Amino acid sequence: RTGVMSVFGDGVLEEGRIRGAKGGRKRFCFVGTGLLHLEPDGRVYPCSSLLDAALELGRVEPASVTESLMEIWMHSGVLAAVRKLTVENLASCRDCDISSLCAGGCRSAAYWATGSLSGDYPYCWLHRELWRNRESLACKP
Repeated sequence: RTGVMSVFGDGVLEEGRIRGAKGGRKRFCFVGTGLLHLEPDGRVYPCSSLLDAALELGRVEPASVTESLMEIWMHSGVLAAVRKLTVENLASCRDCDISSLCAGGCRSAAYWATGSLSGDYPYCWLHRELWRNRESLACKP
């Protein structure tokens, strides 16, 4: 693929913030809240790792690039759903003691492993294990 990832956001949406009010992370990255992937033919996706026809957000029209992007950004059902995927709304993260560290993990990895953007992050076990053993893994002089 030859598309590009573009930072895209209005700087106003609360959903665009990665850190929650208490300083812990509430989302893994800016997918759906601060970036989009654009293909050369105008197709738009939520992320460069989510290039699936089921997640195509629409197409940018060359004659109205700004208007096309704003329409997609403001009215895409896929983006609206992605914006709700915070640690508070992911079932496997609600009671997790390290959810503010991994923030639910990469939604792309969850999608490709489970078929759902809200699916379990496939490397959750690794984050938990690394956190549990963080002191023994720390580099010491």
